[in-house]
Amino acid sequence: MGFDAPGVAPAVEPGVNRVQAGDSKKDPLAGGYFLGPPLPLGGLLYALHESAGEIRLVVLENMLTPTFFSHGDLTEAGRREPASSVPAMDAADADEPGGFKLRWLQSLVTAETDLAMGPIRSVAGLSPTEADGLLICPTGSGRVVAVDPLRRQLVWSYAYAATNASLQLDQRAMFLAQMTGRNPATLTDEESSRWIEGLPLVVGHRVLLTPRESHELHCLDLASGKLLWKKPREDWLSVAGVVREQVLLVGRNRVMAVSLQEGQPVWRQSTMITPQVGTPVLAGDVLYVPLENQEIVAIDAVTGRHLARAAIDPACAVGNLVRAGDHLVMQGIDGVTVFQGVGPLEAKSQELLAADDTKPRGLALRGALRLFRGATDAGFEDLKNSARDGGDLRSQQLLISVILDGLQSDFEKYRDAGDRLEQFHLTPRQQGIYLQRLASGLAARDDQEAALGAFLRLWDTQGREEPEATFANGDWTCRLDHLLAAGIETSLAKLDATGRERGQRRIDERIAQDLAAMATLPITTLPIEKRLDRVAQMAVVFGTRSPAITEALKELIKSPLLMDEPVLAEQWLMPMALDEGHPLRGLAIARWIELLARQGKTDWAVKLFPLIPRDEEALRQMAGAEELVALQADARFLRAEADVPYWKGVITDTRRKPVQPGLIRGMAIEPMGGRSLLTDDWNFEMDAGVQNIVAVDALGNLRWQMPTAYLERDGTQMNQMFFGGNMQRHQLFTSGSLQVFSLGGHFTVVDPLSDPTGPRVLWQRKLLPSSASSSASRAIGTQIRRHPNGRLYSQVVDQMGMVSGQLHGVASGIVFYQVGARLFAAELATGEAIWSRQNIPKGAEVSIDSSAVVIYDNFSHDATILKTLSGELIAETTTPGPTERLWQRGSEAISLVRGETGVPGETGLVLAYHDWLHPQASWRETLAPMTSVTVVEPASRRDLDIDHPADSPGNDYPQIATLSSGGRFRVIDRKSRNVVLTAKLDEALSDGILLVRKKADQYLVIASQEVDQSDGLRIQGSDPSAIAIDGMFYGIDAKTGGVNWTVSVPQTAVDLRQLAELPVSVFCARVTQPPRIVDGRMFLKSELRVTVVDHRTGQLVYATIEPQTTGGFVIQQQPDKRRLIVNLLGWMLEIDFAEPAAEPGVPKASEKSPLPTITPAGPVPAAPAPAVPVPAAPVPTPRSSPAKSIP
Repeated sequence: MGFDAPGVAPAVEPGVNRVQAGDSKKDPLAGGYFLGPPLPLGGLLYALHESAGEIRLVVLENMLTPTFFSHGDLTEAGRREPASSVPAMDAADADEPGGFKLRWLQSLVTAETDLAMGPIRSVAGLSPTEADGLLICPTGSGRVVAVDPLRRQLVWSYAYAATNASLQLDQRAMFLAQMTGRNPATLTDEESSRWIEGLPLVVGHRVLLTPRESHELHCLDLASGKLLWKKPREDWLSVAGVVREQVLLVGRNRVMAVSLQEGQPVWRQSTMITPQVGTPVLAGDVLYVPLENQEIVAIDAVTGRHLARAAIDPACAVGNLVRAGDHLVMQGIDGVTVFQGVGPLEAKSQELLAADDTKPRGLALRGALRLFRGATDAGFEDLKNSARDGGDLRSQQLLISVILDGLQSDFEKYRDAGDRLEQFHLTPRQQGIYLQRLASGLAARDDQEAALGAFLRLWDTQGREEPEATFANGDWTCRLDHLLAAGIETSLAKLDATGRERGQRRIDERIAQDLAAMATLPITTLPIEKRLDRVAQMAVVFGTRSPAITEALKELIKSPLLMDEPVLAEQWLMPMALDEGHPLRGLAIARWIELLARQGKTDWAVKLFPLIPRDEEALRQMAGAEELVALQADARFLRAEADVPYWKGVITDTRRKPVQPGLIRGMAIEPMGGRSLLTDDWNFEMDAGVQNIVAVDALGNLRWQMPTAYLERDGTQMNQMFFGGNMQRHQLFTSGSLQVFSLGGHFTVVDPLSDPTGPRVLWQRKLLPSSASSSASRAIGTQIRRHPNGRLYSQVVDQMGMVSGQLHGVASGIVFYQVGARLFAAELATGEAIWSRQNIPKGAEVSIDSSAVVIYDNFSHDATILKTLSGELIAETTTPGPTERLWQRGSEAISLVRGETGVPGETGLVLAYHDWLHPQASWRETLAPMTSVTVVEPASRRDLDIDHPADSPGNDYPQIATLSSGGRFRVIDRKSRNVVLTAKLDEALSDGILLVRKKADQYLVIASQEVDQSDGLRIQGSDPSAIAIDGMFYGIDAKTGGVNWTVSVPQTAVDLRQLAELPVSVFCARVTQPPRIVDGRMFLKSELRVTVVDHRTGQLVYATIEPQTTGGFVIQQQPDKRRLIVNLLGWMLEIDFAEPAAEPGVPKASEKSPLPTITPAGPVPAAPAPAVPVPAAPVPTPRSSPAKSIP
């Protein structure tokens, strides 16, 4: 392997190889590899070399021009002395003419993997670092070694946990890569998941290590190699240097300083940056970071404050930075750029200030330099004086930028200066920034009427003509119409009644003026389509409740043009139809029903009829009352599908039968948020072959199945080889009738009702940067994880286990997703971007509702609260940790913290409700230490209040349930803290697992002692999300708190998703008892436990304990036979229901028309072969009150 000789070489042809080593077969270095460039020291070259798995320190002497490499000599004291003048040796004295002479070598460590299978080590660029007479040698294989080069001895070594990417790769993918000649290292996104620089950094008597194969930062004592401290890498990429005992950590999106002594954060929070694209450099107390948006940002390395930004010519590629004297040198992929240092600029400013004719330019330059150093006041005065004295256009623009930035950082100080901006010729962009920051500043000091006036001015100057223009402010971008909508809504909400009335009048006047102006334009100038578009835009900005816009909205809703875009029309109509007090609610309901009927979807249209008021007077008062009455009498809607009472009768018979093998259990797709009045009672799953998504309605009918390949049109694929085990953890979000499926490295928005043969794909997005390879896309998998307190959260990870992009949720017709460190909000129906924010921590949990987006940083326990509509920052706060939050939705959270109660010396549990938008509504309560706490969710999405979507703050769920010592059970309203219900349960179960679901007029409660699996007991549920329990199952009257029934459920497991969807609850687990040793032999007892309970009455339908394992169970529905089948793959239970007595005037279920036949998109799985009848197992006689035990 050859080296280019550094230094001043004789005049030779560029690129000619002067010296080399390792080519001779007799050479000890032959057949090996240098791991990186050599360290020139004392006339010698010190390099790391690997041969046959052995990593060695080799010392070479250049036999041609040794003085070229001389950086001084080492003495016994370890100090460097000036290089002696060693005469050049003739090439003939070398072992090989023109080569190196091997002086000595020292073995350091033997690598566990061959270099070809260690992609991290092969590209790390490892070199020794010299300090105090020692050579610190990184090896790239989990160990760092210190060598004394004078004594040629090992001084110390330090081992650390190493991860090797090649060991974690999908073995099939590695095989394919090797067969096609590809490097396995390219199968992972190394640069985003590891330290970039792996060389040791020595500061004083401390050594900082950032090995590329380690996920930690290590600090060692230089003399002994002893570990002083270490900390997780998190998302840091490099250590930029050390300033004043502060270690500067640089990530892709943030910078932080930690103490060199202890490794603890020095700054209160990270300094956020636009994603970096090159290596930063530390120059004095200033850190320069190259950014992907064609800028270099200067950051005060002591305080973390932003100092300045320099825009780079778009024609010049941004790259790595290095310091050279008073200059910065940037190396891009297409050239080198040199930046002038501060020193020459200071001299230039003094020269300009000395002459009267150039004084304005001198003031402008000095002002800019003062701003760079943080002297904001002095710099601002210089720029104002420069502008007053006739400064050039550049100084004026710099002054405008300072004022605009000042309005954001110190509004009160720059408020008056902002008023004088009108004297300058502002660009439309600058005018928009000024008005937005003026409005935000006025709102921050609670001058809401003035803020509303500023927002209306912004509508007049830019919003009316360019409502979809993009407004950019640092790391935040937002569409102008949503920025205005959020600002106007917030200002109105914070005014008192009188001020709100005045503000609404101003808005109504503005709307009336705009509508009148539109009316004067001829149709040829403003066609009807564009008129309706303008009305729609005004409704986005000013809302749909204003009296001034109601009549215009009526025209829009009644227009046939609205029906031409059914997806957009539904997204428009749904919020008004679900808003009880909306003046156009009845008309919106009518048009929504008609919209579905026109598409032949009467089955789904009837599900909207519960929205129509039953009170005739209330109905007559609604807009669109005539249309609603006509629809109710329409023959197309005479059958109310939701009232089919297949499962309302009592259980008449239960039979156990064998089943023929062949039924393959599908993998459920997890509903993560949102709801739909049309498909709330549907279930979605992935078939066992991960080939199709299957939709099944509430009655067990197959609605459609859609090939997953149909959702991969963006070029990504699901990795069925490596992440097949995670397929059951795909996510589903719902809004209206639209659904969002998260599959592999992307998500897809579909309209599931658009076609009887299957859904229509509306749009899709990748969850990876656009530069990511297709192999990286295949390596993406969704994981639904569970915190110790039971709360579920989802993460999308690559095959290294690192967090990648993320689909966060849906609210208010907006879908929220993250790519890298950028959070996007897009229109659900079209995918058009609404707003985005950069510098979002990877792995953060994002909680969304119709009012707020809350970003929880689980590393720092900080939360950032944004407006849902615009992404504007509302507040930042400190929150309970991720394992302390029991539940979260948008601006709300429920936490349970074990610790100090506020009473000196007293510890216990602190239960708290948090409303980050309205802190005055938050509350906390101290509980006894032996108390179980959980949240109460509805048993199914169908049990939600029809008028409140799942993401609405008005939704009453969840409630809070507690079970304290003595068996006192309470249900608490989360907002008012009122006790909804109390009951008396078993006293022995107060400090264990508590699971509660609300079903109709009952609370279904599982109270269990903690299942101790440390002694060998294993309880494995039928699904990874199943919870191991050992306790009691209760039915509690939701009105009186009386215990209706109890059933004992010892040593089993339950899947909460199935607990109350249907009339029966199934408890199923494979239980392995602790091992027993008899005569030196170990015996294991494994058994299947199945319990089926009718949770309506507490009837124990079936129970068994038998020596058999299970692969899970599936509940199949046969509504035509009024039969449920619990299929345990090896055998099944058939449960028959009696037909309930019909209500007067209501036909029996058997007399109602069946559902229409729907042809699926693909072949329907064949029905299982009929089971061979066997004698039915006896069904225990149900008892109402006493607990029932399973033998």
